[in-house]
Amino acid sequence: MLHYIEYDSIASSETLEQLITRFLAERDVSTSTKDVYYRCLGMFFIWARKNELKPRSLQIEDAFNFKTYLEEKKRLASATVSLYLTVARAFFRWLSRKSMYHNIFMEVPGPKRNKAFKREPLTVEMVKKVFSIIDTSTVKGARDYAIISLMARAGLRCCEISRLEVKDLTEKYNKIGLMLLGKWQKEKSFYPIALKAYDDLEAYLTRIEVNQQAPLFISTINANRGITPSYIGKLVKRYLKIAGISSPSITAHSYRHFIGTEAARRNFPIIDIQGFLRHSNTKVSEIYMQDVIKGKRINNEILNQIDNII
Repeated sequence: MLHYIEYDSIASSETLEQLITRFLAERDVSTSTKDVYYRCLGMFFIWARKNELKPRSLQIEDAFNFKTYLEEKKRLASATVSLYLTVARAFFRWLSRKSMYHNIFMEVPGPKRNKAFKREPLTVEMVKKVFSIIDTSTVKGARDYAIISLMARAGLRCCEISRLEVKDLTEKYNKIGLMLLGKWQKEKSFYPIALKAYDDLEAYLTRIEVNQQAPLFISTINANRGITPSYIGKLVKRYLKIAGISSPSITAHSYRHFIGTEAARRNFPIIDIQGFLRHSNTKVSEIYMQDVIKGKRINNEILNQIDNII
């Protein structure tokens, strides 16, 4: 990403490309995470180049201006802004430790984040409506139906779906499932899926030429290429819109929110919800309880019980 803009090095005789490659090589993270770091740093240095900022004269003020650019010009979500800043801060901290450059991002605070969950969950009716409008008579329709089925029935993220290969569909412990590379994970692990989700996958796979080493979900333009998380997110939004669901707070992630909320409403233990949605801890899973709590606040039997005893 950086070599084609012919940008001067920030320190020593190494190019930015070489410095970033060295920085990433020392990160104990997965290859996919390194790719994310690379794109984040690319965004910063391309922004600096467009603003005619010399790399050897970058200052703290420039770091603050970059944050403003992300928030006000790009209008990115606070979580995304936080990611860009975290990666830039780590890179410049690494440069500082190598005595190459000072950490200009050290004093830049992360964006203020609303702790309330901003995405709305889909309802059962909404999920059924989306399924009903997908034309599965075409290869693309069968593919899209299978993708949304994995989201609605297994809670898979866009990034997890994009990483799947045909060979990941397998059987273990007498269960049908997927070898899944989850968010921030370095190795794939087995994850069971519902029989309906498996049937939807099989219906799709019977329509294409199956190659065990190929991506599970392929582009309809280039059969040798998989689809990206961004493409999947847009695909989901398109079907939501066709189904008459156009709220900006309902996205592909709303399928995970749907599962978490419905599980909480059916009184599944929080530890079960954490395990099913593959959360790192129960604090994340508790977010999905908010809609249930809100419903209890509006339709709470305590109101009548207290009213009857006084």
